[in-house]
Amino acid sequence: MSKGQGPKKNRIVRWTGSPPDYCDLCERHIINAFVDAKTKAGPWGVLCLECHAEEGVGFGIGRGALYRKVRVPILQKYEWRKAEPKEDVRRGA
Repeated sequence: MSKGQGPKKNRIVRWTGSPPDYCDLCERHIINAFVDAKTKAGPWGVLCLECHAEEGVGFGIGRGALYRKVRVPILQKYEWRKAEPKEDVRRGA
C-alpha cells in the first residue's frame, strides 16, 4: 500500500436506474430481489433468483450482483464472499 492509502471501506452500492419489473428470462414479476448477471449463454440480464440459480454464472466481478429492495424505491447491492476458514484456536492444535 502506498502512503495515505488505507483498506477499502465498506460502501453502499445502489441500483441507479428504475427498479426492474420483470425477469429477462422467465418474465416473472420481480418483487424483492434480483441479480444483474451474466448468463451461461453469454449475455447479461436482470434475472430473478430462480433463473440466476439455473442460468447464472455466479456472483462477483464479471459474473453477477445481487440487489435487494431495502425500502421502496431503494435497491441495495449485496456482496457475496466465500466464508473464510476458521482458525483452530485450541492450544497445541
